[in-house]
Amino acid sequence: MTSIIDRPMTYNNLSRLLNYYFVFCYFVTLLLCFGYLQKTNFQDSKTTLFSIAVFLTYGVIYLLPSFLITKLFHYASYRMVITKNANRFLLLANCIIAVTTTGITIVLLYTDLTLYNLLGFHINGFVWNLITTPGGIDSMGTSNSATVTYIIIIGCFFGILALSIWAFTRLVANGRLPAVSRKTVFYLSVLFLVLTCGERISYGISQLESYSPILVAANFYPFYLPLTFRSLAEKLGFDVDQKNSFSLDIESSALRYPLHPL
Repeated sequence: MTSIIDRPMTYNNLSRLLNYYFVFCYFVTLLLCFGYLQKTNFQDSKTTLFSIAVFLTYGVIYLLPSFLITKLFHYASYRMVITKNANRFLLLANCIIAVTTTGITIVLLYTDLTLYNLLGFHINGFVWNLITTPGGIDSMGTSNSATVTYIIIIGCFFGILALSIWAFTRLVANGRLPAVSRKTVFYLSVLFLVLTCGERISYGISQLESYSPILVAANFYPFYLPLTFRSLAEKLGFDVDQKNSFSLDIESSALRYPLHPL
């Protein structure tokens, strides 16, 4: 019996396989990002809409480098290799690239979420210095059992991704996954642009008005890219100096003080 991986996998079929795989990875990233969303204090509609928009769009943004690397490799590999005998190698190579890049992304998200829950900050230069410095991790008081547990969790992530891409390979090879229409891709792209532009404009306006609930909510997400309008507002003649002061809204922050009445 011919195995699934030995069956012909055309360029379009492999592209369909990768598309479904990245949709699956998107929902995995949403599952992890839900840990950041839970920290938001949904005290008004503006903060709620902003947080949901960031939650939905940054699941895409986090996977974007992996998606581009995999798609570029997919395009280049099928354009450079002419013989059909290389079909099995191309399928394996593309799957390995996809699982490796998405796995690294998801592991980094999981690590960042764990770090944020423990210490209250995201992966930064301090964390990198701690990891690369000999004895840095040991100074945190981590045990061997914790290290083994973390390695097992990483292995489970990669195992789930490998199993999922294997399942999508079977489904595509058997013709059970329909091609996604261009109209659907167009509508989803427009929705993404609307959400990401909306949340960035909301952040810029909130920064001008020192509206802390949205500013605090943005800080919950790692590598959030803020968009500010201060220079533009000054050029347009708006007086922004009087709004430079920032008052911390305790209700919207992660700070809980005092825990008991003084």
